[in-house]
Amino acid sequence: MDTLAIVLSVLAGLGGISGILALVYVIPTYRKLQAEARKAGAEASQVVAQGATILLLPLQSRVQELDAEVTMLRKTLERERETSRAEREASREVIRELRGDVAARDMRIKILESRGRNGQAGA
Repeated sequence: MDTLAIVLSVLAGLGGISGILALVYVIPTYRKLQAEARKAGAEASQVVAQGATILLLPLQSRVQELDAEVTMLRKTLERERETSRAEREASREVIRELRGDVAARDMRIKILESRGRNGQAGA
């Protein structure tokens, strides 16, 4: 039994030594993999940023075009509003004149009607 115990002890010791050797190998490998992962993450972030920039440039250009178009349309709309205001005021003035003309016509009609009645009554 002593031999069996010695063999098992040697095997356990070898397992412990191999475990220590494995740790000596695994720890630097783990650190190396972490560093490579950080580097890959940084590179991926850079690629995404460059891709976003490439995609955004045409959109920025289009936004500038649309902004210029909106500015032009606002100016056009304001000119049309001013023209419309002026036309409405001119229309109001014409309506006032027409009302005056209608009132004068009605007055003349009444005068003529009253003369006609006076002339008929005397005849």
